[in-house]
This record gives sequence, C-alpha cells and structure tokens, in this order.
Amino acid sequence: MSKAIPIILDTDIGDDVDDAYALVLAAKWEAVDLVAVTCAFGPTLSRARLASKLLGILGRGEVPVYAADDREGENGQLNWAAGHTYEAPSETAPEALVRLARERPGELTLVPIGPLSNVGRALELDPELGRRFKRIVLMGGLVDPSARPDFPQAEWNIRCDPAAARRVFQSGAELVMVGLDVTLQVRLEEPWMKRLEAADKPCTRALMELTALWGHGVPTLHDPLALSCVERQFCRMKPLRVEIADDGRTLVEPGEANVMAAVEVDAKGFLDWYTATIVR
Repeated sequence: MSKAIPIILDTDIGDDVDDAYALVLAAKWEAVDLVAVTCAFGPTLSRARLASKLLGILGRGEVPVYAADDREGENGQLNWAAGHTYEAPSETAPEALVRLARERPGELTLVPIGPLSNVGRALELDPELGRRFKRIVLMGGLVDPSARPDFPQAEWNIRCDPAAARRVFQSGAELVMVGLDVTLQVRLEEPWMKRLEAADKPCTRALMELTALWGHGVPTLHDPLALSCVERQFCRMKPLRVEIADDGRTLVEPGEANVMAAVEVDAKGFLDWYTATIVR
C-alpha cells in the first residue's frame, strides 16, 4: 500500500451534517493521514469542541483541533458536544495552517470544506502559503449554473467570504474545486443509509445521532466527495479558469486554468465506496 497522504481538514462542522461525515471519513480512511483539523466561520470554538468529541469516539483523540477564535454557539449538533472537555490550543486555526505548511513544505494537502475564512486569513499572514501546500482540494462554488436553475445565489462556502475565496483562487496553489453542481448528486439515500445504520459502530451511531439533530432528512455528502478527490477518482476533472465575483459567484472565464474542477461524478461508485470505508 502506498504511503498515506497527510491532510489538514478545514471545516465548519456543526451546520450541514456532511462535515461530520467528512470528518469520520478523514479519520478512518487508510489512504490519508489526518494531521490536524481547523474550524472556520461563526462559533468556531463550539465547532472545535464538536470535532474533538467526534474524533474521540473514532479513537483519534491525538489529532489536534484548532478554532479560529473563542466564539461559541448553539444548535442541535453543537449542543451534542456541549459537555465535552476541549482545551483549545494557543494557536488560532489560521496560525496553525501557516506553521504546519512551513514545517512540511510541499507535503500537506489542505482540504477546506467550509467558508474559506481561515485559509484567506492564513494567506494574509503568509502570502506564499498556497505554494507551500502540495494541493488545496476544496468543496465550494459551481461551474455549471444550469445545473441549478432554481438557485440564483452563489454557493454558500464561497458566498460567506468572497474576499478570502479570491485570495485562495489567486494564491498560486495547485487547486482542486468540487462544486455544488456535482456534489448535489451524492445523496445518502437508501440503501446506503441503511448500511450505515446496520453497522451499529460508535462512529455510525454518532453520525445517526448528528443526522437526527440536524433534522433535514437525507444528507447530501458534498464534503466527503470533495475529500475523496485527494486520492480517488470518482469525479471527472477539467482544467478551468475560475474567478470569484464580489457576491461569491464562481465565474468560468477565458484564460490560463487556475483550478482542476469537477464536472461529472460516478455517484453510485462514490456512495458504495464511502459506506464501505466507514463501516470497515
């Protein structure tokens, strides 16, 4: 087996439940080595506590979890971890990104699956940061607006901090973009959800609890699909030039490509692989 790919997962866990599904994958998938988790956007201290509790259930309590600040919040998922003991490191999440990338230049793959505030702030601290990572594989944007004619707004992760997203897309990083137009195809319908329920392992029980607390029915695995692109090839990629509009829209423009963007997905193949990996 080839050497595991070292990754940092940057997440806004605690909103859409797919972040929790991605964290479980990052902790269990043998092809990756989860070096650290950084929490972005909104109540990042509460998000870090949630990530820390879930990692403990997974037997991965050694993975450091960094918050961007000391903000806390409440919702079903965040409250699930409210009693968990979590001691925040002295570094903020952006500071940790800068340090880790400098310590291991060209080695680490950064996987942002939430708003890009942490990465944008880290690029302010170190403008060369994008080139220090081996790759940045992100969930965000969309390249085919016709796939969502009912959705005139920019995709959430980009729309929350367009300035940060623009820094990332202009950073010179080797960038992989997995957008909403593709990720919407990977809904965790039956029989895949039943496979997770039937496994009845600590991690799958935690995911079922968090899914119920989230309360929006069938999860769509936006973030796990993006994470899978670190090593697997469920998505067909196309080199594109993507610019970030002031409102957060991802605009495909003429010119030299700055991203490899997902344009198609083998949804069944991905969902079969995801569930098999989690229940293993």
